[in-house]
Amino acid sequence: MPIGGNSCRLSFWEPLLNRIKSRLSGWSSKHLSFGGRLILLKFVLSSLPVYALKISWVDWNSICRSKEVGGLGVRRIRLFNIALLGKWCWRLMEDRDSLWFMVLPARYGVDEGRLRGGGCEASKWWRVVHSLSRETWFSGHVSRYVGNGRKTLFWSDVWCGRVSFRVRFSRLFNLSVFKGESVFEMLQLGWEEGGEAWRWRRRLFS
Repeated sequence: MPIGGNSCRLSFWEPLLNRIKSRLSGWSSKHLSFGGRLILLKFVLSSLPVYALKISWVDWNSICRSKEVGGLGVRRIRLFNIALLGKWCWRLMEDRDSLWFMVLPARYGVDEGRLRGGGCEASKWWRVVHSLSRETWFSGHVSRYVGNGRKTLFWSDVWCGRVSFRVRFSRLFNLSVFKGESVFEMLQLGWEEGGEAWRWRRRLFS
């Protein structure tokens, strides 16, 4: 499937539909047993990213249940698609030195250390990945090891405790001069009492 295409257009799905037709037409389904037809159906639907398939005489939830509980074991394509996109969310954290990642801030910009969503001008792929990376189902199940601190944002990432400093100390974050710096950069600036890392837009105490 083309990355960045408009999935709302019928022409976006034509290559996929043609591929399904070619897979199915290559078999003489009338000579297959019920088990053979089921294997053919599961193979085609599980290996190609089809978003929806309506079968009027069988409930789709029943089809997607595992065979152990009476279903056919057909994969839920929507959830499978989200899981694949979740891998890109993971790569956003791990592959920051790769060429593909460097293209993103150049294309969409960075705001307080975070990549921007890009709005309506962004590609469909990036809008979805950017949205998923901020949802709690992903961020709430990821643990971060700081290491040298170069890939961990001091204010926005969760690296000390269960919530980010940006949330825990929101008023200090709003006043901070250094909002998008990493843990490593804040350490280099000096985060001891009176250090350069603690520069504020105005005096904290009168």
